[in-house]
Amino acid sequence: MDVTDRLRAAIEAGAETFAVSREDLGEPVRGRDLHLEVNYVVGGETHRMAVPEGRSVILSRTGERPQPSIELIKAEYGAQDTWVDVTEKVRPALRNGRLEVAATNAAFGDPIYNVVKRLRVFYKMNGEDGRAEVTENQTLTIDPNAYLMQVQGAQIEEARFGIDIQDPIAGAVFEAHPGNPVKEMIEIPTQTVSEPQPDVYVLDLGQNFTGWFRFRASSERGRTVRLRFAEMLNDDGTIYTANLRGAKCTDYYTFAGSAEEVWTPQFTFHGYRYVELTGMMEPPTPETITGIALYSESPDTSTFECSVPLVNQLYRNTVWGQRSNFLEIPTDCPQRDERMGWSGDAQVFIRTAAYNMDVGPFFTAWMKTFNDSQSSDGAYPNVSPKGWGVSPAWGDAGVICPFMFYWAYGDTKLIREHYDGMCAWIDYLKTRSTDLIRPAEGFGDWLNVDAPMPKEVISTAYFAWSTQLLSELAEIIGKPEDAERYRALAAEIKSAFAREFISEDGRIHGDTQTCYLMALSFGLVPSGLQEAAADRLGGLIEERDYHLSTGFLGVNLLLPTLTDIGRLDLAYRLLQNTTYPSWGYSIVNGATTIWERWNSYTKEHGFGDAGMNSFNHYAYGSCGEWMFGTMAGIAPDLPGYERIRIAPRPHPDMEYVAATHDSIRGRIATRWELADGKLTLDVTIPPNTTANVQIPCADPESLKEGGRPVIGSEELSGCRFSGLENGTALVQIGSGTYRFTSQMD
Repeated sequence: MDVTDRLRAAIEAGAETFAVSREDLGEPVRGRDLHLEVNYVVGGETHRMAVPEGRSVILSRTGERPQPSIELIKAEYGAQDTWVDVTEKVRPALRNGRLEVAATNAAFGDPIYNVVKRLRVFYKMNGEDGRAEVTENQTLTIDPNAYLMQVQGAQIEEARFGIDIQDPIAGAVFEAHPGNPVKEMIEIPTQTVSEPQPDVYVLDLGQNFTGWFRFRASSERGRTVRLRFAEMLNDDGTIYTANLRGAKCTDYYTFAGSAEEVWTPQFTFHGYRYVELTGMMEPPTPETITGIALYSESPDTSTFECSVPLVNQLYRNTVWGQRSNFLEIPTDCPQRDERMGWSGDAQVFIRTAAYNMDVGPFFTAWMKTFNDSQSSDGAYPNVSPKGWGVSPAWGDAGVICPFMFYWAYGDTKLIREHYDGMCAWIDYLKTRSTDLIRPAEGFGDWLNVDAPMPKEVISTAYFAWSTQLLSELAEIIGKPEDAERYRALAAEIKSAFAREFISEDGRIHGDTQTCYLMALSFGLVPSGLQEAAADRLGGLIEERDYHLSTGFLGVNLLLPTLTDIGRLDLAYRLLQNTTYPSWGYSIVNGATTIWERWNSYTKEHGFGDAGMNSFNHYAYGSCGEWMFGTMAGIAPDLPGYERIRIAPRPHPDMEYVAATHDSIRGRIATRWELADGKLTLDVTIPPNTTANVQIPCADPESLKEGGRPVIGSEELSGCRFSGLENGTALVQIGSGTYRFTSQMD
């Protein structure tokens, strides 16, 4: 919109300011941030000024900047129809006639969950009313002198009000998409057809998943069929849709009247197991609907099987949770009106993800998006794309994911590409700490079981861990000075954590399972207190009748940490529990994917809170890392499996465990069987690699490979015994297939 004449008129009339607002100038574009762009010449020099809406241009005739004057009237933080008054929280940011304030949940709370919020400020500047707004995680600045125009002798060439007319693509670099394309990956046939109400048919595909479908039917021309999608059924057999919130999850098809019509939608996807059909002329058959699973084309890289059917179903649920949510970005859930790339879920699951599938291209692409969403002050977001909110453990995905990616694939590309962003994140955390103790902010140990962990403990623990990881990443890419600096900072944070949160008897502030899991796993407990902390962790589990209480942030640490502190018995017991809360509880209640809550549904109490109750949420499936790394014993001993660690931990609860992982070096396979105290371990190592094998062995003389003694044998090729530690034989092997036997008791 051309406002040249209006600006010229204001100058000629002797006005001191020119307000930039749609109320004064009109609304050339709705729903967009507007700017005033002025091109003018003074003394032969061309000037350009871009002024955002809500500001005023100071029209100076002397070149002197007037004495600043801002009066704060009101400040609000929120979105839609939910706004909270934050005037008194904003007022201290008004200094020396200038206002600068960051719009964050940490500063103002979170008045409306899962929505990008805005800060809006109403003020008077030099006596004139003004209003300014910024989006969450941006900084709002009001400077009375920021937009001063020398108008004495000025020639206004053009003034336009509208959207920013700068070319948004100028200077951009175009490159091929680094990720996998989303494709139709698996077809899922209908298992059963029911009619819970007259002419209302429900088709059960037997598996919860993400995708679309193939509809095959015939009918008279003009008849319209409605299809609705759901993950669960009500007790009367109708589909349960309350948890979809605002998502309609409804498609319509109108028949052309052909002999047989086949249709698949192309512009939507659903998270579902059940399809409701209404409006059919004839009852549907199982052939009427075929499910089509969509996800990023990441090849499966694992198999897992053991002697316990419940655990096998848990593995399948973990894989299907990943398939359902790794659709271009790591969504939290595929069904309701959310489907966003939550970073906390991604970082707790990435190690399991890299076992299940080749996620190298997938995370390469998403980490670009995630870093593009980083704020100018260094804050990493809770979700990406979209980029809003800052929370400990969620933002730390910017450091954790590249670190775990490197160990899975041996590739430093993500580290090098995003190193500056990681450094900016640690700087962001440090500058917003008090004596290296981070504030109580963020989501906490999300969806814990009546065991809330103090948020300042979480935020400081993750601050320490991310800083330690960054020091290692700096070393990896040849930045020794940075490595030493971050290593020293991590040590200082560790000392601050112990001083602030760990008592002399090893108790940790908050005293929840996740408190001890984080502190022990992240190396934050002083050596003299580790045994006490470990004992307390075991005690907390026993106090809950051998059940977990962890939320999103403790679940991936639970089984590995118990193993590390010598409580393998607890790890196996928790894995196989079937009562609430446990992984098995959802399985005995019909789960075919990982659920958002430990009690999303029970036969005794029905459905959980519909406001947040996804039946396809992968985060709790992060136990898969332990299933492969400890039960099957497959893990990298050097990044990218250049050297492999084979260290299964058999337990009498299991008769056998068998697994494969197609690493970047090739297929790794293990299978162990335990019978009458005798362990049989089969191992396959791919070409051009070596492995350190740890074999439980009570008697070294009983250790054999291919029926021949390992110790003292000169006939064994590619197999060398290197010692015995704590009842475990250490053997080094090259590529090939081996069968070891040993006596465990």
